[in-house]
Amino acid sequence: MHSAIYSTKPGGKVMIIGMGTPIQTIPISAAALREVDLVGVFRYANTYPSALKLLSEKNERLPDISKLVTQRFQGLENIPAAFEMAGKVKDDKGNLVLKVMVDTAEAAPQRSSEFKHTL
Repeated sequence: MHSAIYSTKPGGKVMIIGMGTPIQTIPISAAALREVDLVGVFRYANTYPSALKLLSEKNERLPDISKLVTQRFQGLENIPAAFEMAGKVKDDKGNLVLKVMVDTAEAAPQRSSEFKHTL
């Protein structure tokens, strides 16, 4: 919640979805001074098609969602570090931690010539 409030532009909205605990401590003064609206959402399962359509259109009026992933880790061996980072509000350089991504894709293994034509 802290990261969402501080990273939202003045006058923006923060959607509160899937609260982890019944009582949260949030910087309400920061939200009020920056006129950030906090909006609770109870049901959202049926909104995925609309959201995907909006994102696929790449409308110039919508924010650049690529900026939501703020930290990236490569490989399965870095998952513990990624989880540790996800639990922080800011990284070691002072940057906000919004979304941590782990890329688990590995380069495709080279096939030997004897297997190229087999099914």
